Amino acid sequence: MKALRPFFFIFIFISWVSLACSFGGSSSGSPSGSDTSGSQAAGGSSSSPSQELAFGSQGIGPGMFNDVRGLAVNPSTGAIVAADYHDGRVQAFDPTGKFLTQWTAPGGKSAIITGMAGDGSGNVYVVTGGKILDYDSTGKLKATLAPSGIYVDNLVVAADGNLVAATEKETIVHLSPAGKVLSTIKNAFSSNGADTPELDMRVAVDGAGNIYVLGTFNNAVFKFSPDGKFVQRFGSAGDAQGKFTAPASIAVDSSGRVYVGDFKGIQVFDGNGVYQSLIKVTGAVRSMTFDSQNQLYFTTSKNQIFKFSMPKS
Repeated sequence: MKALRPFFFIFIFISWVSLACSFGGSSSGSPSGSDTSGSQAAGGSSSSPSQELAFGSQGIGPGMFNDVRGLAVNPSTGAIVAADYHDGRVQAFDPTGKFLTQWTAPGGKSAIITGMAGDGSGNVYVVTGGKILDYDSTGKLKATLAPSGIYVDNLVVAADGNLVAATEKETIVHLSPAGKVLSTIKNAFSSNGADTPELDMRVAVDGAGNIYVLGTFNNAVFKFSPDGKFVQRFGSAGDAQGKFTAPASIAVDSSGRVYVGDFKGIQVFDGNGVYQSLIKVTGAVRSMTFDSQNQLYFTTSKNQIFKFSMPKS
């Protein structure tokens, strides 16, 4: 499986590039069809998200990115950490987007960062090479979490401080902050009516502990209860509302709404998978997360980071 992994990522990347070209849009990376607020909601409430922050551009200097996909936010302070996908570079910013420092993950320029998450204590979890690296906000490596027999691809910090990780062989793993395996969900897709074996999963968790797993090969979200029982599936491939075109990111807000980023923008669903609205964005949304104030942060293929204030439910 590991030998095939680079070819799957190359295939996905080529698909992203081709679709991004067909969508066009401003080179600034601002959400399309919008005013200076930078957002436009379609198909749902008339109350729209409001852009609070946007920064970044293509490059290798401080505050610039080269294929930024990793994103972690301290939910308490709003401090931001972001990482390029394929050169191991991690950058830290204050809540206003001011550059603070940077560091390089083990492996240097050959390191591929497949996931990131942050918690309210200032921990920054970086996933590379199947392991979870636990840094503080200055880039000091505190611990390497490498549970035996587990190759981690992606993770999220749950409300209780534990980690939920997507791993190989369609397995979802609950981990303590120290890396102890607490529980697992095996064959999360294949055992629950998947269209195809899932080779690329993204995870999100709501405040009640429900787990939402985005399968990019299945173009669908699979929901599991806090104790790991399958609840439902929603989404399928397509351009219509509620369907996905090359989905790449998922997050859940404090009201339990589920956000899925694909080439249409960011689609918003309720916790039961009912489509609500679309946030139009120029470029592909690569990663998303929320802070404790229910503000949405996301990265795009335009090498920018955005922060939106979301309407109240």
